[in-house]
Formats: sequence, structure tokens, C-alpha cells
Amino acid sequence: RQNHKCTVNGSISGTVNPEEPGAKLLENLGVFNINWSLSRWDSKYRYKFLDFIWPGNKFLELSKKYTVTIATQSSLEKLYSIVQVSRHWTGPISLAVFVAGEEFRLTGLYISYLRHCFPHVKDQISFHLAYSWNCPPRVGPNLAFDYKRNCSDPEAVLSELLKLRSTQTIEWKHNFLYPQNHLRNQARANCQTEYIYLIDVDIIPCIGMADKLDQFLRKSRCNKLCAYVIPVYEIDEKAGFPRNKSEMLKMAKNKMARPFHQDVYKTAQSATVYAR
Repeated sequence: RQNHKCTVNGSISGTVNPEEPGAKLLENLGVFNINWSLSRWDSKYRYKFLDFIWPGNKFLELSKKYTVTIATQSSLEKLYSIVQVSRHWTGPISLAVFVAGEEFRLTGLYISYLRHCFPHVKDQISFHLAYSWNCPPRVGPNLAFDYKRNCSDPEAVLSELLKLRSTQTIEWKHNFLYPQNHLRNQARANCQTEYIYLIDVDIIPCIGMADKLDQFLRKSRCNKLCAYVIPVYEIDEKAGFPRNKSEMLKMAKNKMARPFHQDVYKTAQSATVYAR
């Protein structure tokens, strides 16, 4: 499965090689600010990483203000979730995105849209990219995409962009094992704070959590290496988002919330003592 290549008409046509003119085409799109000579491979030369392709405008400033950064990862399909994450979390965020083929360009267009429509995305989030050796960036057709449209529904805008992917890319991703740990490590490596809050992109922090967690960590007595477990709950889609711990506990009591993956894979959350 891992050796399956994403092909177009039987070959990897239109792909981008940093040593060839095609790389300049993507570099000059005005979407990403990429220095290809600074890209890096993993130890087995399976994945290539592009760090800080779009730094948050206030990422360094926030990294000095807070002791903790969210490190998260996403595919293009789930990238809309970062809007709510960054709306609730006022600190810095390091986000690694896995792309394949023409998704390289589509991701750039979508990040441009997010940065235009949502100031907190533009200020807080530093974006990084990763791709597989057997499905590298590919130059697709010229696209007419209006950044300014429909700022109220990022999920709908992303759905429209996803329709522009080729069948080959969709099939390749379906048969490819998503490199979750590689992306997590990329996001972590680019954090600039003492502590890292590691979550998936669809895990939404509580409102005001950045400040509360920062205060807790500054008072904690950690002499060497410390890890703190933060409880995660699933909320009924009919319920509103809890504003504090009291509301969260009340929702759990009323069966409107439950521990994350309690019915799907309870063992995965065994480190969390929800009774506390």
C-alpha cells in the first residue's frame, strides 16, 4: 500500500522537483513562501517536510506571552476545524498539514481564505506542510478562487475546493496510511514554548483555556519532564459548547456529554481519570 503512486495518465506528470523550473511555478504563485532548500526528509526518506510555509503574524509574540503552544495536524479534508480551535484558543498554534498531488495548491488557496476571513487564524497559526515521496506536489490547472466569499462557512468553502481534486489523488489517499505521528512530530518540533498541548485538529479547547492552562503551568512544580493529561469529552450535537467546568459536568450528568470515544475505543482514554 505504501508504494502505490498517485499517477496521472500512467505517470507522475506535472510534479514539482525543487531542482527544476516547475518548483518556481508553485513558488511564484504568491500563496506559499517556500525556500525549497530548507525542506527536509524524514530518516527513511519517505516524507518531506516544509516548515513555516506560512508563519502566524503574531506567532512569535504569542510564544513569548504564553508557556504553551497547541501542536496539531490535519489532512486537507479536516482543515476547516482549525477555525473553531483558534477561536477558542488565544495562544500560539503549530499546525502540520499532509498534502498529496494537487492538494498542495488547493491547501495554499484554502489557507489564504482562512487568513483573509479569520484574523485569529492569521495571527496565531503557523502552518507547515508534509508530503509523501510517491505523491509529491503537482501543478494543477489555473484556478479562479475568491478568497473573500462566504467567510461565514469555512466547511462549505473547503467542500467546493475538494471537488477540484483528481480521481487519482483521491484513490491514492484512500489506499495510503495517514502519517499521523510524523505530522505530530513536525508540529511539535516547530513549537517555540516550554510546554506543548498535543491534540487532533477536531479537538476543540474550552473557551479561555490558553490563559487558564498557562497560569496552571507557571505554578506547577515540574523539576524534570512532566506530562499532564487533559480530559476530553464528546458533546451531543444538540447541546451548546460549555463555558466552564461546571457546565461541562452538568452536561455529563444530564447525558449530554460523555468521555471521548467511550463507546468506540475506551482503552485509548484509560490514562484519563474522569472521576477527578
